[in-house]
Amino acid sequence: MNQVPATVNSNRKNKIRVSLLLAILLLLPLFVRSPYLLHVVIITALYIILAAALRLPLITGRFNIGIVAFAAIGAYTSALLASKLGVNVWLALLAGCAVSGVVAFGLGLIILRVSGLYFAMLTMCLLEMLRHYLLWHRKLTGGVMGILNIPSPTIWGFDLGADKVPFYYLTMIVMVFSIWFIYRMERSRAGMAFQAIGQSDLLSEHLGINIARYRNLAFVVSGIFAGLMGGMIAHYLHYTSPEDWTIMQSLTIQIFMVVGGRGSPWGPIVGTVVLMAISEILRPTKEVLPLVYGAILIPVILFYPRGIVGFPHSISEWWSRRGQPRFSASR
Repeated sequence: MNQVPATVNSNRKNKIRVSLLLAILLLLPLFVRSPYLLHVVIITALYIILAAALRLPLITGRFNIGIVAFAAIGAYTSALLASKLGVNVWLALLAGCAVSGVVAFGLGLIILRVSGLYFAMLTMCLLEMLRHYLLWHRKLTGGVMGILNIPSPTIWGFDLGADKVPFYYLTMIVMVFSIWFIYRMERSRAGMAFQAIGQSDLLSEHLGINIARYRNLAFVVSGIFAGLMGGMIAHYLHYTSPEDWTIMQSLTIQIFMVVGGRGSPWGPIVGTVVLMAISEILRPTKEVLPLVYGAILIPVILFYPRGIVGFPHSISEWWSRRGQPRFSASR
C-alpha cells in the first residue's frame, strides 16, 4: 500500500536533486573565476562520462579494465581527421564515436564469450597492444610525441577553445546528455535485460533473452561514449599521446566507479568528483596519491560495497533503528 507513494516521493526527490545540480552547473562560471579551477571541473566532467560508460558492461557481468582503449581510439580518430585531413571538428568527434563503437562491436563478438578474470585480462592486453601501436606507428600517430595542435570545435566561427567558459558549457552539455542517455538505457527494456544477464546467464537464457546481443549492445554503447570522452579531451587539450591512455588511467576510472558505488547511476558521478577533488588537494605530494586511493578503496570493497552514495541510506537506516524499542531476551 505504501510502495506507490514512497516511489513517487523518491522520484520527486531525485528531480529536485537533478534540478539543483543543473542550476549549480549553469551558474558555476559566475562564481568560479579561476581558469585553473574551471579546467579541473572540465576534466572531472569528462572523466565522469568515462566512468558512467563503464557501468553498462559491468551491469551485464563484464569488468572492462581496458575502457580507456576506446577513449584513445576516439581521441586519435577525431584528432587525425581534424588536424591532418581538415575535417570539421564536429564531424571528427562523431567519427571518433563511430569508430570506437565499430571496434567495440567487432571485439565484443570475440572477447565477450569469456568471463571473469579472463575477460579483464583480455581487455587489459588489448589496451597495451593499442598503446604500443600508437607508440611505434610514428608516421600516423606521432609516436611518443603524440598529435599536437588539435583544433577546438567552433560555432558560427567562434572558437569554443579560446576561453575556458565556452568549453565548460559545451562539456556540461555533453556530460549531461551522456549521463541521461546511459541512465535511460539502464531503465529501458534493454537495461532490464542487462540486469538479468548480470544476475544469471542461465536464467536469462531460459527467459528468452539473447545474451550475446544484449551484452554486445552494452559493450558498444560503452565504447561509443568512451570515444566521445576521448575526442572531447583531445580537442580541449589540443594534444593527445599514448601516455594519456595507460592501464593506470583505466584502473583509476575503475576506482572512481567502485568508490562512488557501482550499484547506483550516481556512483560514477560522486566517486569521480570526490576522488578528483582529493587528487587536486594532494597535487603537491602526488606521489602519495596511489596510497590514498588504496586506503579508500580497500575498506570500501571489504566493508562497504555500496560506496559513497550508500552513506545517506545507511545513516537513515541507523537513525530509524535508534527509535525502535529494544527487547531483552531475559525477563
